Parts: sequence; structure tokens; C-alpha cells
Amino acid sequence: MADGHIYIVLSLAAYLFWSLSNIFDKIVVDDRIVDPVSLTFFEILLSIFVFLFIPFVDFVLLPPRALLFSLLTGALFVLFVIPYFEALKREEVSRVTPLWRFYPIFTLLISHFTIGETLHWNHYIAFFFLVSGGFLISIKKIEGIFRLTKAFWFMILTTLITAIHDVGLKYIYQNLGPEFKDADLNVFLWVKLGSVVTTLLFLSGTRFRRPTLHMVRSLPNIKKIFAFISVLLSQIAMILFFRSVRLGSVSIVSALSGFESFFTMILAIIFTLKWTRYFKEPIDWKTLTIKFSAILLIFAGLLFLYL
Repeated sequence: MADGHIYIVLSLAAYLFWSLSNIFDKIVVDDRIVDPVSLTFFEILLSIFVFLFIPFVDFVLLPPRALLFSLLTGALFVLFVIPYFEALKREEVSRVTPLWRFYPIFTLLISHFTIGETLHWNHYIAFFFLVSGGFLISIKKIEGIFRLTKAFWFMILTTLITAIHDVGLKYIYQNLGPEFKDADLNVFLWVKLGSVVTTLLFLSGTRFRRPTLHMVRSLPNIKKIFAFISVLLSQIAMILFFRSVRLGSVSIVSALSGFESFFTMILAIIFTLKWTRYFKEPIDWKTLTIKFSAILLIFAGLLFLYL
């Protein structure tokens, strides 16, 4: 495999691990006592375990600008949660989820105008197929998706913050000196610190602290274990994602996020056949036809990346 394509494989691996993480999160939030925002804060705090690996990695202090942007990027990882769940409060999840496809579009535009990233012609075609396929594979019904409701604008804000987060990550890597060429874990740990500190700031107020503490106390031990497994999988995904952003195009990495929906769909169908209590993925011919068309599009996009 050409070195220039390694980032694609790393991206796909990252989205596969995130899909597995989504499956465990789905089991955890099955109970009504679980508030998704509180679960997010809880899982970010659970991820503190990654700092135990500091003695085993070449952990160093980043240059001031890179350090500042790493901490800010970590804060953005937390901040997108608020508008996202505000959107879910106001609209059905089937109408909210497809709007995630604005994320790679924003990433493409922001990366072009801020860090000067441009794509080859075949990558623009791949980008179109990947985003289109990602949209189709995530929809359950087309009606009302693009209504200009408050939920729509909350999702626009969510995807914009996510895009800024990813472009910010690419900016950090572009501005590190050659002595930091393998600084993936360093950047990851500093970004993680930004996320943890931001979470603690949110939890310093009673608005978020009380429901989070209530959720932690009410959550059965087995689901706490599932939450930790989800966190473990998501941390592996983040490390792979960080490396893929460093090695390749952040626009293409974001466009490949359609594969997360693909992997999640496959896993959900498998789990639907085994555990219908937690997974109720519709498996009718109309749904399968739409999903199959979406799969063709995202794999066509993957093909164009290798031309």
C-alpha cells in the first residue's frame, strides 16, 4: 500500500472503533435514567485513565501556540455536545442524524480558507460520493430534514464546531517542528486535558453536576462497565483519528465519517437479530434498497481515493 493511503486505512479503523463504541453507548442509554449529556461528561471523566500512560510515552511540553490550540481543540470536543443534544430535544433523531453530513462540508471549506488545504480532482469526486452516501445511509425518512427549525440551526452549530475542532487539529500538526513529527500521543494527551478541564468547568455548576451525579448513582454496575468499554474503544478511535489527520487530508478524513454510519448499521443489524431489546434496526426492502445505494456511493468514493 502506498504511504499516501495509510491515513485512509487509519480513518476507517477509527470509525470502526467509534461504531463499536456507539453500540455500547446504545446499551447504556437504553434506560430512561440516562441523560445523554450527563453520560458524555461521565465518559470524558472516565477517559482520564489515558493519563496513566504518560510515563510510557515520550510526553513533552508542546510549543506555546500548539499547546494553546491543543487545549482549545479539547474544549471544542466538549462544547459540540450542548447544541447537539439541544437539537435532539427539539426534533426526532431520524431528522437530526443526517444533518451530520454538513460536518465534512464545513471541514472542506474551513480547511481551504484557513490552512490552505486543496484536493486533487479525484478526491473532490470521492468527497461528493462519500458525503452523499453518508447522508443516504443515515436517513430513515427524508421529510422535514431541512426544515429551518431551531433543531436545524443547533445541528449547523454542532457540525461547525466539529469541523473547527478537526481543522484545528490539522493546524496543530502543520505548525509543529520536525522534532515533533511523531507527536500523535502528545497532542492527543494535551487535547484530552483540554476536554477534561472543560468538563470539570461544566460540572462546577449545579445545572450539569446534579443530573450527572444522579445518573452515575442510578446506573447499574454492568452498564458502568459497558460505559468504560465504550470509552476505551473511543480512545483507540481518537488516537487512530489523530494520526490519520496528521498524515492526510482533514477534509477526506471527515468525509470518510460516512463509514461510521455504515459500520454502525451493519453492527446494529447483527445485534438486532440477537438482542432485539436494545437494537431495533428496520430491515425492510425499502430501507435495504436505500442503504444499499448508500453503500455503493461510499465505496465508489473510496475507489476514487485510490485513483
